[in-house]
Amino acid sequence: MESDILKDFIDRVYSGKKIITYENGTTETVTIENAQDATVNGTPINRENMMAMQGFSNCNTYEAVNELGEKQIIEDYIDRNEKFITTFKTNGRIEEKLVGEKTIAKTYSFGIGDNISTEVIS
Repeated sequence: MESDILKDFIDRVYSGKKIITYENGTTETVTIENAQDATVNGTPINRENMMAMQGFSNCNTYEAVNELGEKQIIEDYIDRNEKFITTFKTNGRIEEKLVGEKTIAKTYSFGIGDNISTEVIS
């Protein structure tokens, strides 16, 4: 029985060929190609990225203390040139940052006002 929470993704492999079925029922096998290169490659939807979303990825994980004395857990994804840094702030908040080509930061507050989280992308 497969888990509803975790899934082992498998890349689909295509031959590059497609079958066109016309309205009259005749078929034709064709090779589909993009007419031009993509202007933005985007993030591939593949096994590696789907597994990484579940926490299964190649990374070095270590603990550190920043200059303010706050505990940090750092996941260093060397192959992607990214770091995911979780900082346990002295004010009780938790800050998560994905640092790479750009930085995405999220701060979680517990019992401090009405805002539970804020997100900043830079």
